Amino acid sequence: MSRTGKNLKSAGMSMTKGITAPITAIGALSTKIGMEFEDSMQKSISIMGDVSDSMRNNMGEAAREVAMTTDKSAKQAADSYFYLASAGMDAKESIKALPKVANFATAGQFKMSEATDLLTDAQSALGLTVDDTAQNMKNMQRVSDVLVKANTEANASVQQFSEALTNKAGAALKTVNKDIEEGSAVLAVLADQGIKGQKAGNELSRTLRYMKKAALENKEALKKHNVEIFDGNGNMRNMAAITKDLEVALKGMSDQEKAATLKAMGFNAETQGTIMKLMGSSEQMKKYIQSEFFDEKPTPEQKLRNERKTKLKKLGVI
Repeated sequence: MSRTGKNLKSAGMSMTKGITAPITAIGALSTKIGMEFEDSMQKSISIMGDVSDSMRNNMGEAAREVAMTTDKSAKQAADSYFYLASAGMDAKESIKALPKVANFATAGQFKMSEATDLLTDAQSALGLTVDDTAQNMKNMQRVSDVLVKANTEANASVQQFSEALTNKAGAALKTVNKDIEEGSAVLAVLADQGIKGQKAGNELSRTLRYMKKAALENKEALKKHNVEIFDGNGNMRNMAAITKDLEVALKGMSDQEKAATLKAMGFNAETQGTIMKLMGSSEQMKKYIQSEFFDEKPTPEQKLRNERKTKLKKLGVI
């Protein structure tokens, strides 16, 4: 009996070390994670002005919901509120925007803080940030959808398309009243040739600027080669149509003749380089714009996430 008692005592001590210690460690980790979450929430709320306790609770619940339904943590979601507030959104608008940002971040495979910054900046650059909350959310979803779908069709990441738009391209598209779908189609063509990110944004911006300038200052040269930049109503034609005109005009010419012709039309050497990269892509641009490139079907990444979420729900994990 004495020997049995000693063995039981030894087993009890082992269980204490093997079970109680890990539980204590888990508790400490949970406390640390909770404190980090609260710190992020406080930082975000501090720049939103007067946020009621009820609204703060709603924001916290929305952040935790994001953590349950995506691969992003509640802390990352709380951090995202800071950037949404910096973009001018109040607490209520931020709650509505948070799931859209989370999906965008998951598709682009980057942190929510970075995703928020890129998405809101691209939306602003394109002139799609409006005061009406419902319309603003629709515009944000539209920007997110186009960038994610561009990534699935062309050889560039979501982040690279975002950076192209925020680096001059978005503002240039807005200046000539072109939408994000058409702009992304041109960026997709450039991406397939290795021109991505900020460099692609610079090239698209410069090309649009010189096309506008050429139409105003070199009408005769453009008319001579049947190249039309603007339509009868004074609006810039679709880039696929302009590119098609240039393809026909330059067909059969030597490299030297092409350079001379483009110079006569008013395009400098750098812009000529971009135009030459676009040659032969008019049909591809048209396909990007008119096909399923920008439809409402889920991308492969979205399908994968939906399937994963369904499996987790069946297992009772979420």
